[in-house]
Amino acid sequence: DQERHYIASGHGLHWLIRIPRQASSEFYLTYAARYRYACHQLQLALLDVGIECKQVDPTIFEASRLLRVPGTVNSKPEKDPVQCRLVESLGTVT
Repeated sequence: DQERHYIASGHGLHWLIRIPRQASSEFYLTYAARYRYACHQLQLALLDVGIECKQVDPTIFEASRLLRVPGTVNSKPEKDPVQCRLVESLGTVT
């Protein structure tokens, strides 16, 4: 079983999985197309089960934007600040 963690960022939902190695900038370039495809497939799967969401965002696949840490505040221009929180965790958060 692979550990999974679901985080409500305040402006969306993050689904986290552990990758088996440290990701370099080359990792993001190499796997960007696969990530975009996975996002598209997830969007379709959500619609198939009746869950409508604005967008499964394929643009955040870069190291500097990959994770909102639970317990921190998500501040965006022209939006109220909201707390990021852990919704569900299957496995150990490290």
